[in-house]
Amino acid sequence: MNKNVVKIIVVLLLVIVIGGIIFILINNNSNNTNQTQRENTRNENIENYASTDLENVGTENPEENTEDSSDRKILVAYYSYTGNTEEFANVIADETGGTLFEIQRAEDYSNLYTEAEEEINNNDRPELAEMPENVEQYDTIFVGYPIWWDRTPAMINTFLENINLDGKNIIPFCTSSSDSIEGSMTDIRSSAEGANILDGLRLSGSSVESSRSTIDDWLSDLGF
Repeated sequence: MNKNVVKIIVVLLLVIVIGGIIFILINNNSNNTNQTQRENTRNENIENYASTDLENVGTENPEENTEDSSDRKILVAYYSYTGNTEEFANVIADETGGTLFEIQRAEDYSNLYTEAEEEINNNDRPELAEMPENVEQYDTIFVGYPIWWDRTPAMINTFLENINLDGKNIIPFCTSSSDSIEGSMTDIRSSAEGANILDGLRLSGSSVESSRSTIDDWLSDLGF
C-alpha cells in the first residue's frame, strides 16, 4: 500500500477519534449543565413551597374563628326585687363581658302582691325609671327576672317593647323556687317581636356558688 494512502488513513482515523472525544465531552458537559439546571429548579421549587407553607401556617381556613364571643356587644338587663336575680345577673355579666343594666319601675310598689299581680293580669306596661343608653349597639341581650304568678314581671314587657329587637338575640334567665321558665316564655315571645330568642335558664334562687356550674354549662351551650 502506498505510504501516502496510509498516512491519509491514519489522519482520518485520528480525526474521527478526536471528533468522537470532542463530541463525548460536549455531550457530557451539556448533560451536566441540564442536570444542574434541573437541580437548581427543584431546589427553588422546594424553597418556594416551604416558604409558602410556612407563611400559611394557621391561615389555611382564614374565615374560621373570625367570630369570637369577645366581639359581641352584650347587655345583661335584669329586674330584681329581692336581690337574687341581681346576683345571677352579675355572674352572667362577668362570664360574658356584658354590660349590666338594672330595670327599675318608675314608681315603687306600695303593695307588691296586689299591684304586681293586677298589672300582670291586666297586661299593663308600667313606666320604667330609665332605659339603657345606646341600646341599639347590643346584638345580644340577656334578660333576667323573678317568676311571678308563673309570668314575667310587667316591667320586663315594658323594657322589651321599647327596643327595636330586629335581628337581636334575646336570652332569658329567671329565678324561681318552684315555677318553670316556660310560663314566662309566653310573655317574652310576645314582647320580643323580631328577636331571635335563645334557650333560657331557670335558677332556683339558691346561692350563686351552688349554681355557677349550671350557669357555665348553659353559657357554653350558647357559645359564650
